[in-house]
Order: sequence, then structure tokens, then C-alpha cells
Amino acid sequence: MKSSFFKLSLKQQEQIINAALEEFTKQGYAKASTNTIVEKAEISKGMLFYYFNNKQTLFNFLIDYGIDFIKSEYFAKIDDSEPDFIKRYKGIAKVKMESYSKNPYVYNFLGTIYLNGYKNVPEKKVEVLTCLTKEAMEGLYKDIDYSIFRNDINPEKILKF
Repeated sequence: MKSSFFKLSLKQQEQIINAALEEFTKQGYAKASTNTIVEKAEISKGMLFYYFNNKQTLFNFLIDYGIDFIKSEYFAKIDDSEPDFIKRYKGIAKVKMESYSKNPYVYNFLGTIYLNGYKNVPEKKVEVLTCLTKEAMEGLYKDIDYSIFRNDINPEKILKF
């Protein structure tokens, strides 16, 4: 991908990114059509391949874009100082919904990649995505106040449930 992509207007960038995210989500990597992407993005195929040398380069860019989006619009906004698990979970869900409403294509795309076993995803990107998932889970359970749970219930079993 050439840095000149970022010289396009924000609207054009979003059209290309969202069209590509949607196509890869619906069709998977193998069946995703660059013709459909350019049609939805309202650009020429030559323009797409000027910015992205090939389908794999575009796919890799979308993974990086998704990772950056999740980090800035989701992880960065989570308040993990709340010791009450239910309140924390509620706060995290709210942040996720706000983030999702900004760009549902990102979540759908990354979810599809996960469900498809990271097919066509370079190993380094798999490592980053796996690390993000691990960080999310650790953040959910970090510094939870177990004293608020009933004494007759094992809090760790409840949290796993």
C-alpha cells in the first residue's frame, strides 16, 4: 500500500475501506471480488491497485486498520478501574457498542477472520490479533473485587460462566 492512499479525502478512504471490509466479510478472502469492491467504493480498478498492489496487500491493510481501530476506539476507552465485575462488564459493553456503531464493518471483518481460523492472515498479524484477544480477556478480569460475591459461590466459576 502506498502512503498516497492517505492523501485521498477521508470520504474516499472510508468508501474504499468499508467496501473492502464488507466484501471480505461476506465472501471470505478467496471469494472476495475486487470488482465488487471498486463498484461499491465507486472507484476504478486501476485506482484500487494503484494504492494496493494486490488483493493480499489490501487484506493485510484491512487487518492493520481493524487492529488500530479496535485499539483506539475500544481498548483505549475501557475503564478497568471499576472493581465490580458487573459494572465493569456493563461499561465495557457500552464502549463496545459505541465503537461498533462507528464502524460495524471492522468488527464483522475481524470476527470473520477469527471464525475462519485466520486463513490468509500472515503469522505476525495472527500473533497481534491473538495478543489483543488475550489482553481483552485479562482486562475484563483484572483487579476484580471478589468480596462482593456471595460466600457460598466460587467467584472464579461464576466469571468463567
